[in-house]
Amino acid sequence: MNYHIINLEQGTPEWLNARKGKLTASQAANIITPTGKLAAASKGLMRKLARECIIDDPLEFQGNAATQWGHAHEPIARDAFSEITGHAVDTVGMLQSTLHPCLACSPDGMMMIDGVIHGLEIKCPSVDTHVDYLLDGELPAKYRPQVHFSMAITGIQTWYFMSYFPGLKPLILPVHWDEYTDKIKDAALAFAAEYEQEMPKILNAIRP
Repeated sequence: MNYHIINLEQGTPEWLNARKGKLTASQAANIITPTGKLAAASKGLMRKLARECIIDDPLEFQGNAATQWGHAHEPIARDAFSEITGHAVDTVGMLQSTLHPCLACSPDGMMMIDGVIHGLEIKCPSVDTHVDYLLDGELPAKYRPQVHFSMAITGIQTWYFMSYFPGLKPLILPVHWDEYTDKIKDAALAFAAEYEQEMPKILNAIRP
């Protein structure tokens, strides 16, 4: 595997501080084009990641009712996943990739299945969005980069996706490493190499 575990509780100031300057799975959609190439928008992301190492953005999004709902129901969903699948789920703070120190992800769970480590991504969307996911029966396109990025930078070959809404059937899907994962890995490594070169220039330009 290509990671080491950073044992910090997710959401704490220490965890938020550890994420500064790192490209994480939640930002993966910003680095790759639909054809699997490094996106031009990644330049702006490099500047943001470097900037946050020096100063926080007081106007940055801090969450809303939907994100509060998701945070509140994630532990319930994780327990439901364990009950349905029979797999014990461990929580971790962050996985930092050994491919490059700027690459990281914060899984919603990890589990050992038949001696092999698997990851877990949980989403607790609105009821109608959850119904859409159930009817589609596949990994939602908006989360495809996030899930595959987590696999790509850690070497974990299977990552479960779960959509949960209380009172309805959950959607539980195993997502396996495929050609798209390879493209995400290539884009992440290209981003990391360029970011490593650009970061000192950015920091020198913005430091007082």
